[in-house]
Amino acid sequence: MRSKKAQRFINDRLSMGSLDFTAADVGYCVTCAEKEAKERMRAKAHHIIEKMMAGIFQGDVARKIADEFCKKLIEE
Repeated sequence: MRSKKAQRFINDRLSMGSLDFTAADVGYCVTCAEKEAKERMRAKAHHIIEKMMAGIFQGDVARKIADEFCKKLIEE
């Protein structure tokens, strides 16, 4: 499982001996997984944009462009 938070939640429930999961539990795990996936994709996009722009711009301009791009992604 790629979502560390969801995996910890499930493992904690299983270690307590509770094999019952409510709809709220499943919803929580899905929400955690979606949030972590968005964060990973945002970090990956930042890295790709920064690498692409580093060949064109000098100094920290490439990082600033990548930061601005990711900021626009968050604003959706």
